[in-house]
Amino acid sequence: MRKIGIRYYNDLLTEENFIAMAEGGMTATELCCVREPEKLDFKKVRELGDRYGITLWSCHLPFRNGGYMVHKTPEERQYTQNYQKMLIERGAEVGIDKFVIHPGFPVEGWTREEAKKYAMEALDELAEFAWERGARIAVENMIVKCLGNCCDELLEIVSVNEKLRICFDVNHLLLDDHLSFMDRVKDKLITVHISDYDFVQERHWFPGEGKIDWPTLSAKFDEIGYEGAWMYELSPGVKNDMRSRELTVRDFYNNAMEIFAGKVPSKI
Repeated sequence: MRKIGIRYYNDLLTEENFIAMAEGGMTATELCCVREPEKLDFKKVRELGDRYGITLWSCHLPFRNGGYMVHKTPEERQYTQNYQKMLIERGAEVGIDKFVIHPGFPVEGWTREEAKKYAMEALDELAEFAWERGARIAVENMIVKCLGNCCDELLEIVSVNEKLRICFDVNHLLLDDHLSFMDRVKDKLITVHISDYDFVQERHWFPGEGKIDWPTLSAKFDEIGYEGAWMYELSPGVKNDMRSRELTVRDFYNNAMEIFAGKVPSKI
């Protein structure tokens, strides 16, 4: 069975949440490094993972506060590269081997092609840096305004370095359909982000609250041979108008079990 995991922001990687994950049936987590991640004690997080049987499956590199991939000046671009490398270095030291990254978006005054050029240069460099430390960079598919907003563009971006891989966020697809996208990226797919949406904009809803056909999607993952973690990119403790209560960790486990069994997931 696939590992089941939940993404946590770096400041929420507490012992309390590791205990909750273990008791709720989780076996993996993604460290989402967006809230002053330079303060994160990677070794402590690894110790907690080992203690409670939770694999540090992946690390999501920053996508704001200095983490944007595309900047106008060489100084800003170098700062971002150094910042990302610092986190890759520290994560790889504790055994994390997948680093998810957003390819960025055009800045004011630049064409999409200009922005893509700088993003690809940066990703080429990071791919080599991560590879030397036993890890891979997984470039995430993005929404329309961002680079990597469709399969053609995402594959073009990762073609800059054969070591680059892909993270498939199933709630980001707005210009492609899920099944054809998966057929095209399957050889480079190493991790996923799971949540639901309305096909209009990314929503990060709980599976079953949007329009994704989960039995068909799960079967497609089996067909293409994806054996990685089923990583939810939303968190417990959240309530919205579609839910009768806040989500618990056990809800994520039960949701995954229904989807893996080919069922339409139950409403909360």
